[in-house]
Amino acid sequence: MARKTMRRKSAKHSRKHSRKHSRKHTRKAGGGKKGGNKWNKFVMGVYNEMKRKNPDTSFGEALKEASRLKKKGEY
Repeated sequence: MARKTMRRKSAKHSRKHSRKHSRKHTRKAGGGKKGGNKWNKFVMGVYNEMKRKNPDTSFGEALKEASRLKKKGEY
């Protein structure tokens, strides 16, 4: 009696399947927060200062203000 062979899945299907399950049980390495760079710290300082003066200030406004200050040379 002839033995039936299993049908092979397409390469696209097997790639999709392996990616889907390969990330399922991974863990991120712990290590706490990263320090951040100077620009991010500067922008957050500008944002916090603006927020103290006006609580309705948005982060986008702070980015624009930080950019203006950078062009003036205050960064």
